[in-house]
Amino acid sequence: MTTKRDRQADKKRVRHQARQQKARTIRSNTTRRTRMGGTPEKASRWPVGPCYVSTHWHEADAEEIHAIMVRKTDDGVHAAAIFEINKLQGIQSVTCQVGIDANALQREIGKRSEPNGMYIQDAKMIAQIIRDAKEHTLTQGHTLPSKMSTAETLMGDLLLTESEISIDFGSVEAPKKRKRQLGIFTRLLEHLFKRT
Repeated sequence: MTTKRDRQADKKRVRHQARQQKARTIRSNTTRRTRMGGTPEKASRWPVGPCYVSTHWHEADAEEIHAIMVRKTDDGVHAAAIFEINKLQGIQSVTCQVGIDANALQREIGKRSEPNGMYIQDAKMIAQIIRDAKEHTLTQGHTLPSKMSTAETLMGDLLLTESEISIDFGSVEAPKKRKRQLGIFTRLLEHLFKRT
């Protein structure tokens, strides 16, 4: 006859094995998708998916911005080129991921959403931002990140498209100081004590 402690240990062991099996299944599915999607050259022929940019990209005092160019297949396999751009120095880092699922893409977007957030933007606009940032990086005498050529391969024909936006690289205004607004309680106290 088994004790209560033994039954609990058995339940715990079964739950642990189930979690391990689930993790193995997820890893094997990801590997299979990567083999399916494969290379940036193949991914460059996929349709363009929703692309993302930092919500404050157009503000004069925004120093760091993020841009994500996405391509995806009909069966949900994604490829993403992720750019971290400093408006003074140019492109700081580039990450390319091919064969990822929607959840992995959302995690990457989430990582870059703090503190300003990101929103969906036209792929032509993202390509224009990347072209301008690349040009600024080279004119400043900085070297491009090692994954830049892979990202350009992934972007493919988007690099040839034009957009009417422009970012003023090379200058960042100091953040505007906002007049501190006092709360209602503080204003009430000031009002009361000024009278006496």
